[in-house]
Amino acid sequence: MKILLFEPGTEGHRPVILEYTKKMLKSLGMQYFHINDLSYRNPYHLVKAARSNQCHAIYILTLEDNVLLAWAVSWYAWLRGIAVICIYYNYANLKQGWKSYAWRTLLATSKIGLVFVSDERLNEGVNAYSKKIAYLPDPWDPADFREYRQAEARSFLNIPSAPTVFLLFGMLDERKGADLLLAALEHLMSAQCVGSMLVVLAGKPSAAVHAEYQHLSKKYGVDFPCVLHGHHIPESSVSRYFFATDYVLNCYPRWFQVSSGGVTRALAAGRPLIVPAHGANHSLVMNKALGYAYETESSNSLADVMCHADAVRRSQRDVWDKMSANCRAEGLKRTLTEYRDWFSSGFDSLGKYDKLGARHIL
Repeated sequence: MKILLFEPGTEGHRPVILEYTKKMLKSLGMQYFHINDLSYRNPYHLVKAARSNQCHAIYILTLEDNVLLAWAVSWYAWLRGIAVICIYYNYANLKQGWKSYAWRTLLATSKIGLVFVSDERLNEGVNAYSKKIAYLPDPWDPADFREYRQAEARSFLNIPSAPTVFLLFGMLDERKGADLLLAALEHLMSAQCVGSMLVVLAGKPSAAVHAEYQHLSKKYGVDFPCVLHGHHIPESSVSRYFFATDYVLNCYPRWFQVSSGGVTRALAAGRPLIVPAHGANHSLVMNKALGYAYETESSNSLADVMCHADAVRRSQRDVWDKMSANCRAEGLKRTLTEYRDWFSSGFDSLGKYDKLGARHIL
């Protein structure tokens, strides 16, 4: 079995998922051929590459930017007995208004064999998956995500040992909610409620976020409880940030309904989460007792929840320890081994459905 992997993206979580996928396929004894050239965003070129490299399936690792491509490729590949599978990250669109209709029409009229999504809720009751959708968790690799003692990680990153640390990790922009977090910090400063908190912003900031951070740092001086590690964090250093923190912040706006790599890494490190009160992450945190939720897009609510979380960490350590243990247990359900098993189960199902190009080769 040989699979063509199409992933031209080089930023964010895309290269990480690509490497996880390569490891997973190798562990399954499957060969792969990776294309990262944007010139292959053409049905003819992509299918031709699959055929010339004797691939049995084309795996589009980020469907968001390649919807029409995937639709066209699926038909062209189907005629040649090649399966097409995809990962779709904005899967909340499968359940909402006209987007739901558009996506279901796309699935119904294409020859896409399988779309992987990472929200288990979509497979419950009336939300049960159609036969073309399967669950695939957002993964982490214990071999890469090295474990550290908190004191060791903080010392390496030059983070003080005493404060309750809150981490916002990744691309620090409005989509990530970095602006909302800075507004929450200003509320805390105005109310003199920062207590023993320290917020660590780890990742590249947008111009607007960087400017606001500089403004607040200048306004409050050394009392401002926030530090910016404003650069790309290499994968080899990622786990240090998560083991150094006490809570991981998830500040996405209302339109962002799905899971994220940051949540998976928080679970892997056993770090409680603070999330907005909507979407997949809110459901996960509330159902599994993995942290706290604040009112979506409310900086005041976020500030209040951070105050509460700080107090719990300092004076109710048993409560924090329980949340941490819950997080770690949930994280173990998303390891690369689990990822491999879910992928294998979904991929095997291709052979069970009629009228799929993959049916002839699985």
